[in-house]
Amino acid sequence: MSDRWSAGVIPYAQMGYWEPDYEPKPTDVLAAFRVTPQPGVPPEEAGAAVAGESSTATWTVVWTDRLTANTHYQAKCYRVDPVPGNPEQYIARIAYDLDLFEEGSIANLTSSIIGNVFGFKALKALRLEDLRIPAHYTKTFQGPAHGIVMEREYLDKYGFTMGVDSVEIPPEAERDVQEIVREAEKRVQELIEQYRSGELQPMPGKTRKETLEDLIMNVLAEARTRAGEIVSRHLGLLNHAVIMARTGARGSMLNLTQMAAIVGQQSVRGKRIERGYSGRTLSHFPVNDLSPQAKGFVQSSFRRGLSPEEFFFHAISGREGLVDTAVRTAQSGYMYRRLQSAMQDFYVSYDGTVRNSEGLVIQYRYGEDGVDPSRSDHGKPVDVDKLIKKVLAMRGERHE
Repeated sequence: MSDRWSAGVIPYAQMGYWEPDYEPKPTDVLAAFRVTPQPGVPPEEAGAAVAGESSTATWTVVWTDRLTANTHYQAKCYRVDPVPGNPEQYIARIAYDLDLFEEGSIANLTSSIIGNVFGFKALKALRLEDLRIPAHYTKTFQGPAHGIVMEREYLDKYGFTMGVDSVEIPPEAERDVQEIVREAEKRVQELIEQYRSGELQPMPGKTRKETLEDLIMNVLAEARTRAGEIVSRHLGLLNHAVIMARTGARGSMLNLTQMAAIVGQQSVRGKRIERGYSGRTLSHFPVNDLSPQAKGFVQSSFRRGLSPEEFFFHAISGREGLVDTAVRTAQSGYMYRRLQSAMQDFYVSYDGTVRNSEGLVIQYRYGEDGVDPSRSDHGKPVDVDKLIKKVLAMRGERHE
């Protein structure tokens, strides 16, 4: 140990900082130093001195306490070339393992490489000429706020909402929608004439009247779908209401279609509105009128406003939704109560089987596959492909 601390130049090359056979890794930080050794100091020793002082040679406490194997963190001077035209100067190339530096800190990296290397015995002069930082290290920088963090800060500051202008479409789009509605009404009228003349062929298992109603529903549904495509095209992807619908935050493109272009056919129990007055839905229409308007078709949009008859038909359909919600809540609540009562004594035994309070086997494996749904990945215990992609991304490798 007395030789290690004796006066003079420390033999850095013997300590492992000079390694001419070293092949730099893609993840290494590479530095090129212009060094001027002191008289009598070999250039390889001067390069090794720079490698040592800029990496682990100052780690006396850490590696003398045997807490860390310092060889992994040692910088390697792997090449020393003379500077053309200046025989006293050399370019020393040094490789640093990425683990030597803190993630996402240029200050740590530069102070580690540059901070310790100036003014020690082996060198007369020193200058850092070049530094290559691998892409792997740049990926450890968080950078400015982005992704969900940035979005949350933006929304907190500016808000995100919609108004009536969010569902306005140009006049040419409204004309296109009206043309689609006229074509649909014409096709419906043709179907009604075929039905009344006896030319309409019934579908298997259905009467001619049921066939007519199904065909009319299909024609009117197709019309609203085409109107929705026009609305989507004219509103654009930067429209706030469209962004909410497409991201799943609130609403849907159907809602926007009904606000901007056409509300569409109203239904009760999946069929056009039938009940009301004798032979007709409302007193506003002739008896036995099968036209779309007489059976609940709303060709207005919410933005333009509904006529009194359209408003009434929409209220009928809306009432069904409210009643269905209330009834479904009661039915599903009672069903859950019965299921819970039937299964309250079941448990998973230590042998993996599902048994009841009397020890009778209900299932040989829980759920037939032994997977806890709350901890699964869409039903699978582990998504191996997703894990592989995540590991490759963290290592900075491409996944083919």
